Amino acid sequence: MRQKNNKLAVRKVPHVEVLGETQATSLPSITNGDRNKFVNIGKIPGKIEELPLQKQMTIKALFLEIGIKNLEHCEIQKNGQEAKLNDVVEPGDTVLAITKIRGGD
Repeated sequence: MRQKNNKLAVRKVPHVEVLGETQATSLPSITNGDRNKFVNIGKIPGKIEELPLQKQMTIKALFLEIGIKNLEHCEIQKNGQEAKLNDVVEPGDTVLAITKIRGGD
């Protein structure tokens, strides 16, 4: 019987320098970045869009900007809470117009 050579191949990796704590905290966030300058707005059922928010706007103005004019029979929510059409939207908010389902008599 022959014995097999069971040596492991080890690849040499160039030296990697680890960032110190002060350097790591000054790096820009990849996850937050420009996403905080946007709002999510839409109608359910329907489509939700991500819009850049460059100035202070009301919920009503944002719906008009995406072409939704008729919000009759809709419940307006901002970040999961009931909201009014004249409420101001801030970056990172999610605004939804949820169509109320009417039951039969």
